[in-house]
Amino acid sequence: RKLAAGILKRIPHAPLLIMKLADDARVSKNLDEAIKLYGELVAFPLQEKYLQQLWADDPVQRILPSVRLDEVWKEKHGNLEGIKDYLRKLYDEDMYDFVESRVEDRPEGGNRNVLFEFFTGTRSNPCIATDVALSGIEKTYPQSMVVALRYHMHIPGHDPLTNEENEARFHNFYRANATPQVVVNGRAVPDAGGSVPMATALYGSFKAITNEVLAHKTDVAIDLKVTQQDGAVQVNATVKEADPENKELKLRVVLAESNIEFDAANGLRHHNMVVRKMLGGDRGTARDGD
Repeated sequence: RKLAAGILKRIPHAPLLIMKLADDARVSKNLDEAIKLYGELVAFPLQEKYLQQLWADDPVQRILPSVRLDEVWKEKHGNLEGIKDYLRKLYDEDMYDFVESRVEDRPEGGNRNVLFEFFTGTRSNPCIATDVALSGIEKTYPQSMVVALRYHMHIPGHDPLTNEENEARFHNFYRANATPQVVVNGRAVPDAGGSVPMATALYGSFKAITNEVLAHKTDVAIDLKVTQQDGAVQVNATVKEADPENKELKLRVVLAESNIEFDAANGLRHHNMVVRKMLGGDRGTARDGD
């Protein structure tokens, strides 16, 4: 058990290992620990489904974490009241236990901001680790340093958070065709996908990229003023110190919605900074205003 717990610290949220520890806690009558461990497998995206697939050809019929959770919850509380609220709290708090301490200060001499553009889908299972890792980045850095936009795609199936401008950014600008796709300040990040256990490693990679970009310096600045009145959003933007010889420069302004609550098919429940509209269209605004 000690060895298993040690491995779990190095590989957080490994479902088979969690199931073994949960069963041990249940047999040992450590109900609080059993509830927490079974609860993680039920609450976190597709963890139980992974075990179902793993056990599909097993000659021994396995009992699923959701069934075990109901058993130990009833043993402790006498009924199933409160279990749904507990699972949502577990999702909100424990799935991001890999997140490191909050960063408040920029590296000395740097003034660049970091823009993550994440192309995802609510039915895309490989997008889970990426979304969880980026949520960890958002918890680590303030938006004055890092912004993580999420463009939803109809990949591999219908996604209610998609719009045509998202698709245009994905297909026309980046010439991409599969999710997940992560771009940081215009550069694609390879191998940015996976299930929940891979989120910790991705978070570390994203954090290293972020720190590197934050250390860079630029003379370009965008002054942005936004007002909202009577259901309308007005944006005034001024770009300073951009290369006057670069005729290809475009300003793109994105309207994104934070904290959307939606139980997606891939198990993700919270969706942050979802791109709703690109003001001026996906092609952006040229220097001459056209």
